[in-house]
Amino acid sequence: MNGEPTGLFGLSMANESGDGGYYYICVVTDKPAPRGMFETIIPKHNWAIFSGEGKPSTIASLFNRIYSEWQPTSGYKWADMIDVEVYLDNSPEDMRYEVWMPVVKKTI
Repeated sequence: MNGEPTGLFGLSMANESGDGGYYYICVVTDKPAPRGMFETIIPKHNWAIFSGEGKPSTIASLFNRIYSEWQPTSGYKWADMIDVEVYLDNSPEDMRYEVWMPVVKKTI
């Protein structure tokens, strides 16, 4: 872990059918991936960033609010690529985190 931004990250991407996908824990580094691990490069994009805090279960609540409250009225939609969870500290009872949603402008 030697790059910016610092911290622990969760990367998730649903598959096209919406019934699953994958989730990875990662860090930013300029070093090669150790044996048994792999490198993912996240392309430049427009991101909507949402802050949260609380127990780990509150992250799911934040995602629900993003999709049900923010997205319908924002003028943006999900860009169908990797979502990023940024863990700003690792307190299991009162953690601080951000959810980075890749977004594109809705077309009419």
